[in-house]
Amino acid sequence: MNIVDFHKDLAPVYTIDNELPIPEETMEHWQGYKGSKPVRIRNAAATQIQNDAYGELVLTLAPIYRDERFHHLRNAHLEKMLLWLGEKCIQSIGQPDAGLWELRGLQQEHTFTNIMCWAGLDRIVKIMELAPFPSAESTALGRFRQHRERAASRIREATVDGIVRNGPEDDSFDASVLLLPILGYPDRDLCLSTTIGIAKALAADDPKGESPYLYRYKRQDDFGKPESAFLTG
Repeated sequence: MNIVDFHKDLAPVYTIDNELPIPEETMEHWQGYKGSKPVRIRNAAATQIQNDAYGELVLTLAPIYRDERFHHLRNAHLEKMLLWLGEKCIQSIGQPDAGLWELRGLQQEHTFTNIMCWAGLDRIVKIMELAPFPSAESTALGRFRQHRERAASRIREATVDGIVRNGPEDDSFDASVLLLPILGYPDRDLCLSTTIGIAKALAADDPKGESPYLYRYKRQDDFGKPESAFLTG
């Protein structure tokens, strides 16, 4: 459980030996699948700010406190880690970052990051409601509840025509927001309208309107307008 340095921010990616996979290098004479380029080794995304990482790590650790089969893994260090991650979620709400798609040279407020901050705080609140952490300050639970609502308010700020968009200042559609109902966001109507709206907006072209493929987004990125859709399963 010593994966977090409480004096540093989390990087988006690490090597298997807990180092950063830098410097990135472009292999000019290599070709990827069907000749695609560029081919790179290592990953400069390790130097980016991707604030969704804090909520994601909370979600990874939460089952230890919500499933009695993992009771033996609970300890003071893990409590400290979750409290630290909760504080990082609070700090990250509404802040610009590179986003989960790792766009280079662009930082903005992303709804996906706010969703993950909300989800991380929500899980910590639910854990502490069942069994308060002995190491936590008496005001910690109320603080996490307050900022969970602040994260929810940023999600609502990104809503246009009943559909949650990529950010409060970016009304494009983004497939990452489809995780809203999966992560248990409590506004059922908003989850339903968002899911339907994004599915229609990002569906790959299909004369029958039954394509199982979905674009991550249709806005410009580092390589231009996306040309490839993905199977939604």
